[in-house]
Amino acid sequence: MFRFLYGSGFFSEVLIFTRFASKARSLGYTVLYDDQAWNYGNVKDYFDYENPKCASSPALLNIKRDNFCTKAHDGNSSDTNSPEIFSLSKSDHVVVDRNCFAEFDRFLKNEIGPEYEKLESTWAFLNQRKELLTLPFNQNLNHKIKHYFDGQSKVLKTLWRPNQHVLNMTATLDKDLRPKLKTKSSFISRFLPNLKESKILSVHYRLGDKIIEIKPNEMSSEPFGIPNAFNKSGRYIRKAVAMASRNRWNLSPESLNLVTISDDIPEAIRQIKEYQNSFDDQLSLNIVAPTPNIYSNLGGAESRNTNLFHGHSQGSYDHVPMEDRIKLGRIFLAEIEWVRRYSDGVICSATSNVCSGLMLLLGSDRVIDDPANNRISTIASVDMRWVPTALPIIPKMFSPIEATKIAQELSMDPQNFIDLSYDFRKES
Repeated sequence: MFRFLYGSGFFSEVLIFTRFASKARSLGYTVLYDDQAWNYGNVKDYFDYENPKCASSPALLNIKRDNFCTKAHDGNSSDTNSPEIFSLSKSDHVVVDRNCFAEFDRFLKNEIGPEYEKLESTWAFLNQRKELLTLPFNQNLNHKIKHYFDGQSKVLKTLWRPNQHVLNMTATLDKDLRPKLKTKSSFISRFLPNLKESKILSVHYRLGDKIIEIKPNEMSSEPFGIPNAFNKSGRYIRKAVAMASRNRWNLSPESLNLVTISDDIPEAIRQIKEYQNSFDDQLSLNIVAPTPNIYSNLGGAESRNTNLFHGHSQGSYDHVPMEDRIKLGRIFLAEIEWVRRYSDGVICSATSNVCSGLMLLLGSDRVIDDPANNRISTIASVDMRWVPTALPIIPKMFSPIEATKIAQELSMDPQNFIDLSYDFRKES
């Protein structure tokens, strides 16, 4: 059983659930959830599920159960090396919750092994030495952990069945956005018939409390060799243009639509247009965003809580009435569902759980390059890679000599797809 707790962001809690559920399912457990204390309401408020046929009463909560955190500390800390913590031979009931994620992270790190850390460290070394500002496309997902990604992706896709409230909002959003999307003009069609009609690139541009919390927090992308991209709209635009180029989308300049999803649409659009205007001879994007108050006829919560649309603040959100929280949550899910359904490409920052969630929803076929099958990724993070844990496994920084040796070893493994074009000899 997984207990949703109070106080975290939507995807923060949901992704922790997918991590636990993915591992539990692989070991043969039936996965239950208890959402009575969730600050977003109930799972059925967003997804198409019936009321649960069982629930944790206060009396049941007091019954002694095996708790993952408790078992992880039984004996000594090395217990977290072994899947026996979850073994059915040990117990047929295990309870986990949000307070457990640090121990579970350590369990996963031990299970993944040192090879993953070696590759992460080598990538970080290369990125720092090249002074890269955006994460290379081939680093979105480490092949060494692809099976962890696929397991979590399967769980999230199973959960992701938006209910009719969310689907109605998604339809309203689509009706609002479609007239704003540009295709090639009839004039261009006449003389350049081979140009594709248009492409939709969705950008999730997180502002609000994430900018504040990122500074002291472990979710900084600095250890990965890439500075954080918050308030750096140029990185998103350049990444979008690069994605169109590497996917060989044969487009007329004005038919690359950049749909912006953000917790502060006015500020996000201002920053993106400000950057584009300084390069308008090179960048000609159609910047699109949802119209304010489009959900009012569906019971949207904008009119009473307009401050929450100018940069998400988890503390402010948690203090509004539950009815409004659910409405705001549905608006958020409708935007994610629209991106999932209609986007040809997605640009985001994996320091945000929303980006990690989008990657899982779209699946590894769209996240990771596969040269053998001539497949190119169509969702990309601008700064941090997808990680299998709640907190990133910070890579060790090797010396140039160590990194050179490791890079040479890794270059022999076609599954690593590591960019080794830089000349190491000068440093070594």
